[in-house]
Amino acid sequence: MDLLDVHDYTESTVVVAFGPTAGEIIDCTTVDLLKHKNEDGLLFFHNIAVEISNREWMTLLDVEINEHGELHRNELNVIFVDPIP
Repeated sequence: MDLLDVHDYTESTVVVAFGPTAGEIIDCTTVDLLKHKNEDGLLFFHNIAVEISNREWMTLLDVEINEHGELHRNELNVIFVDPIP
């Protein structure tokens, strides 16, 4: 699962990506992430964050609105991503 901060020309918000979609965004697998957990982890994860930040993405989001009395919460899940060349 990846928590991502997405931006457009109006604002930014946090979205969640799971499974293969998350792997496509960070361009590695969970096994790859676990290999770097202890060794060179900070640099490895920093490089992933920089790479993601420097790219633009076309995304398809699933929006779910949860209402519990006065409380309203929106959940945004990434369904599809495609890097923009």
